[in-house]
Amino acid sequence: MASDQILEAPSIDLRPYRYSADAPTSAWSALPRTRLHWSPGHQLGFVSPMPATDELERYYQSEYRARMGKSMDFAEHRASPNRMVRARSQVAWVRRIAGPTGDWLDVGAGYGLLLDEVRRQMPGFSRAAVEPDREAGSTLDSIADQVHSPATLWGSRQLEARFDVISLSHVLEHLVDPVEGLTQLFRCLRPGGLLMLEVPNDHLTELTRDLRRNDLPHLWFFSQAGLEQMARGAGFAVLRSAEIGLRRPGVYASLRTRIRRYIARKIAGDKSLLSDADWYREARDRTDIRLLCWKPTAECATALRQVGTA
Repeated sequence: MASDQILEAPSIDLRPYRYSADAPTSAWSALPRTRLHWSPGHQLGFVSPMPATDELERYYQSEYRARMGKSMDFAEHRASPNRMVRARSQVAWVRRIAGPTGDWLDVGAGYGLLLDEVRRQMPGFSRAAVEPDREAGSTLDSIADQVHSPATLWGSRQLEARFDVISLSHVLEHLVDPVEGLTQLFRCLRPGGLLMLEVPNDHLTELTRDLRRNDLPHLWFFSQAGLEQMARGAGFAVLRSAEIGLRRPGVYASLRTRIRRYIARKIAGDKSLLSDADWYREARDRTDIRLLCWKPTAECATALRQVGTA
């Protein structure tokens, strides 16, 4: 399966692409006429027309940081309960089944929050990063053992079969060609390696909610089934899959839980949320989808193909 095959398959024209009236649009010229489509066969959505790669790069370089509040530094990321609990949970998923040592690559590493958590939870792993944002440079250099350019990952074969774990958190939905992206990450993993993949939980019901106000700047919108299908199409076996994260805006915990949470935050501040089992958890229709995928060894891949054709 290739991304072009998804774009060319029968799809439903859902609605106009949503973004706020004050969103900057000069670097993304087609944005005002962009629409959101849904592919029933692949259980995912995508924008049409798809922006050209060079146009998208100009948008990210000129307008994305200001629009999405990307000026936060590492200290602010660590102070955010949302970001901290996500990083802890992501590394914990991998730690449960990974060996004690290995090489970890985080793609779209930002300021290195996830890799810093790898350093804490899995000290036997080396840490490598790919991050296009130059402003993250000095902080990321202090956390990662190696920092690679996006061109090294996407445009060459230098990193093939180099890593035991790769993490891709909230990146896939930004790629013009996510299938090729997953295929390249498959190549970069050693046989038996793990991919931790996370995207927003944008199933069809979510995309058609009246309360949903903003799609920008995502290009792809995944249901859980759609993400699993794409991962398997790139050669991965899916070991674990879950809807996970916070409740959606407008969906509330019980009154008792909210009162308990309010008191805890008054006493201990926002960090009390890190130990709140209901606040961030696996549950139906939470904000994100996470997969833990495996690159089968040659012997296992052969066996899987034989099972599939039996």
